[in-house]
Amino acid sequence: MTIPALITAGDTVKWSATSSQYPSSEWTRTVAFRHRNDNDHVNVTGVASGDGWDFTLSATQTSAWPAGDISWQDYVTKSSERYTLATGTLIVGINLAVTTGSHDARSQAEKDLAAVQAAMRAIIDGGAVQEYSIGSRSLKKMSMPDLIALESKLKADVTREKRRAKLAAGLDSGRAVFVRF
Repeated sequence: MTIPALITAGDTVKWSATSSQYPSSEWTRTVAFRHRNDNDHVNVTGVASGDGWDFTLSATQTSAWPAGDISWQDYVTKSSERYTLATGTLIVGINLAVTTGSHDARSQAEKDLAAVQAAMRAIIDGGAVQEYSIGSRSLKKMSMPDLIALESKLKADVTREKRRAKLAAGLDSGRAVFVRF
C-alpha cells in the first residue's frame, strides 16, 4: 500500500512501503507532510518491518490539518546520504464529527464561481453599478467580459477538482478515453 490520496482530518492513517534499492535494515525512511500554512507539518518515520516500513499518522497528528491539499515527500537516509523517493499531494477532508455550526462543503473555487455568477446576475438584472465616485475616491467593478472569462476559468477549476476527488476515491473521473485499433 502507498500513501493514501484522500484522508479525513482526525483519522488514524496506516500504510506500508518497500524499496528493493534501499533495504529497511540499512536505511531510515521518512515521509514529510506540509500544508501551505507552515504550522501544519508532520514528519513520520517508518518502522522497519520485514523488507519495508510501516507508517502511522495518528488521529492527533491529522486532527489539526485543515481541509484541502497537503504536500508530502517520501525520502530515505543513511549517515550523510539522503534520497527522495517520491513526492505528491493528498486531499484532507473535513471531520464533520467535530465541526460546529453551519458547514459549507464547497471548495474555494466553487464559492468564487457562485460569487462571480451572482455578480453577473446583478449586472444582467440592472441592480449593479459598474462605476461610481464619492469625493476623491472611486470604485470600478469588473466588466461583463472580465466576469465571463473568470467564470470560465473557475468552471474549469471546479471540474478539475471534482475529477481529482473522484480519482482519489477510486471512481471513474468521467473523462472519455478513446482508443483506435
